[in-house]
Amino acid sequence: DLLDPFNDVNCPTLRGKPRLVFVQACQGKRTDGGHKVPAPASAPSQSDSAAVDINLRISDDFLVFFPSFPGFVAWRHTEQGTPFVQSLCSIINQHFHSHDLLTMLTLVCKEVAYKFGYHDPDDKAQEPKKQIPFFNSSLKKFVHLNCEDVYDDCDDYTNRQTFLNCEVQSREK
Repeated sequence: DLLDPFNDVNCPTLRGKPRLVFVQACQGKRTDGGHKVPAPASAPSQSDSAAVDINLRISDDFLVFFPSFPGFVAWRHTEQGTPFVQSLCSIINQHFHSHDLLTMLTLVCKEVAYKFGYHDPDDKAQEPKKQIPFFNSSLKKFVHLNCEDVYDDCDDYTNRQTFLNCEVQSREK
């Protein structure tokens, strides 16, 4: 398993620290034609449960973010790159100062789902194929990025790099 080298047993120095894995790769060959839906409603609020001492799994405090659901393709424009990375860069650059990581990743999912679609150039009548990122999380705290300097080259397609000078901080709220 990709995550095993970083679990609490194999890497005890990371115990209690968030392990963030961002994967840019297809997870299959299926395509998603999408479907029409009304405008999204706001998400329900969350409440924290009381703290108790318990035994935890050795693979807690992981977050893995994929560009698509298991079994589905991840689209890539030959010049502009991937909608997943474009949105991830853009959302982090816009919201790192005011949102926790899971909120930003949810915004990435929304942007990719609503803003991007692949059109087959040979089929003009076809609805665009869609993509939505997917993440798994076993984080127990909110993760915030403390970025001092952000260099956004996401719009410069000849130099597809984004440099974030960030410290990852995890907190109860």
